[in-house]
Amino acid sequence: MAAQGTGKIRNGYSAEEVQVRFALLGGSNAVVAAEVAQTLWQKMRGLAGRTSMPAGRGMLFLFPRPGRYVFWMWGMRLPLDIVWIRRGIVVHITLHAQPLQWVASRFRGKIFYVPPERVDAVLEIAAGECERIGIQRGCRAAWS
Repeated sequence: MAAQGTGKIRNGYSAEEVQVRFALLGGSNAVVAAEVAQTLWQKMRGLAGRTSMPAGRGMLFLFPRPGRYVFWMWGMRLPLDIVWIRRGIVVHITLHAQPLQWVASRFRGKIFYVPPERVDAVLEIAAGECERIGIQRGCRAAWS
């Protein structure tokens, strides 16, 4: 599952774009167009600072080996669904991960999200997209 794509400029840096295809549990298929965060900087920045995410779009994070990678909500301005993937199977979904807020001189909200098991890919999409599209634990995912 190599990341190949268009090389469009997104959010101030070059990001490859791929089609993430899901084989849904009901037998149908769904596709999400995703920017690929490849460099350390792209992975650290992610979707931070964006104020909207169109339906059917997201960001894909690929890792060289399975691990319990930590995702943070620092600088996020919109809630996300986080799809945790291992070997092409959705193993967990974090629904409606909320942006971290600075309230009354302290942070309010969950700062970090960690999968319950090792993953080798993560897809971030706008909150509510998993339900709208039909992505569930056990779905197959592939990209090219």
